[in-house]
Amino acid sequence: MGTIAEKLTYLDETREKIRKGINSIGGNLTNTDTFRSYSDALDGIYEKFPKVTGTGSNITLEDTMGASIKSELQGDTTQEGTPTPSSPVAVETVTGEQSITTWGKNLFNDTLEVGTINSSGNNATSTDNMRNADYISVNQQTTYTISASSNCYIGIRYYNSSKTFLSSGTTAEQPNTFTTPENCKYVRFVFVNITDTTVKVQLEKGSTASEYEVYKEQSYEINLGNIELCKIGDYKDFIKKGTGKNLFDKDNANIINASVINNVITESNSAKMFYISCEPNTTYTISREIVGARFVGYTTNTTPTTGVSTLQIVSGNTASSITITTDANANYLLVYYLYNSSENETQILSSIQVELGSTATPYEPYGMYNKWYIEKQIGKVVLDGTQDLYKAATGTENYYRYNIDIGTNIFTTDETTAIAPIYCNRLVGVTRGNTFSRIEGIAPTTNNYNYKSFNFYIEALAQMANAQVNNWLASNNMIVYYIYKTPTYTEITDTELKTQLEEFDDAQSYEGQTNINVDGILPTILNVKALENIFN
Repeated sequence: MGTIAEKLTYLDETREKIRKGINSIGGNLTNTDTFRSYSDALDGIYEKFPKVTGTGSNITLEDTMGASIKSELQGDTTQEGTPTPSSPVAVETVTGEQSITTWGKNLFNDTLEVGTINSSGNNATSTDNMRNADYISVNQQTTYTISASSNCYIGIRYYNSSKTFLSSGTTAEQPNTFTTPENCKYVRFVFVNITDTTVKVQLEKGSTASEYEVYKEQSYEINLGNIELCKIGDYKDFIKKGTGKNLFDKDNANIINASVINNVITESNSAKMFYISCEPNTTYTISREIVGARFVGYTTNTTPTTGVSTLQIVSGNTASSITITTDANANYLLVYYLYNSSENETQILSSIQVELGSTATPYEPYGMYNKWYIEKQIGKVVLDGTQDLYKAATGTENYYRYNIDIGTNIFTTDETTAIAPIYCNRLVGVTRGNTFSRIEGIAPTTNNYNYKSFNFYIEALAQMANAQVNNWLASNNMIVYYIYKTPTYTEITDTELKTQLEEFDDAQSYEGQTNINVDGILPTILNVKALENIFN
């Protein structure tokens, strides 16, 4: 195998063996498929296997195989207290450094040392007891069991997220089962009347001590920098890895001014359709946000233009998705998406996804194959006196609320009694009716204001001129988090962050049980899936 020709022959033979191996577990590769497509085939096989899933910043997955974990990072938002104009309360979001650790069943990751922990939770001298040297992360109000390979009594100490001592648990003969109190983030242990630092210790979730398992751990650091991942109600920001599933490129779409009448494409002054190339005898699903009044799929044999006959039709004017299996002679997939110019064409196109298969899946922007990107459903603006400001009436003469224009897409509703889905460091979210009634708070304005302004009322500012209000805002910035009307998608280009995400993308689950924990000032929420162990 010394010559180049011999090496190339060997590589071809190896590639053929890999292809057959992939096909033996459910792949459908041919001799003409590119070597890169083998990865896609393996991803497809992975998706066919039963999964164990979990969501949170501290997750336990039961009955897992030793295989890849697939994850996406999700935002979260908290505010501890009620803000007022004069007493702001910070809004916390997922940002900065995020430390992610995975374990097997045994959560005891520490060394033992001679000594004890006193009733105040501090280290103390002892010649006949042992303690673990560091803090072990746990969930609050969760049941655990700790056991040891030698007979002894084990005491428990509980600590919060700042590692401040909370209380002591019951000291009992091992195995000792306990439930962590509210706000507990860490535990430590005292091993009574034993000084053998080689004793085997196991900490596990649940109320039963199981067979000892060696401690296993994988650790990952993800530094989000200034990126903020937020959450308001059911709306969340995400970091995801693209699959390339969306076949529709909205920025370079083939669009024609037409509709279909009697199975023939007919020119129109108001209706619009887009088309993409397709494969015959293939199933596609087209999904969208339900905004426009028309949503109909067609196929054609030749390039769609005025006068061309269609082969098929699937109508879904009131549906969020339609599925079509293309005709044997189909070469183009055609979609009627815009009824007339009164509809928001940009919003419609921004939500359309065309993908293979019969199931509509969550939207992914076009061109994101194997790329990391941020899906932002939450916006942020600092109201600092530089934005356009104008007065609006209240129910009391000469007292004013204020509209402030930020020029971006704010999710709004014409429901005047709906409390605003919003976070602000100086005001609570209220209804627009509340601001009219001189109740302090902030709310998005109605749809009539083009989804780009807020309405707020502050009693101390209610009789000021606009310039005075802007001066106040310049010294008392209002930081507002709000829901986007239309999500935005941005590819991650930071090299270090991409490397960290790729490393975490290689994380593995463990045989039996897999535990995952995230630490951060506000930890990211993980959406996780791992292969279920179907061979037990």
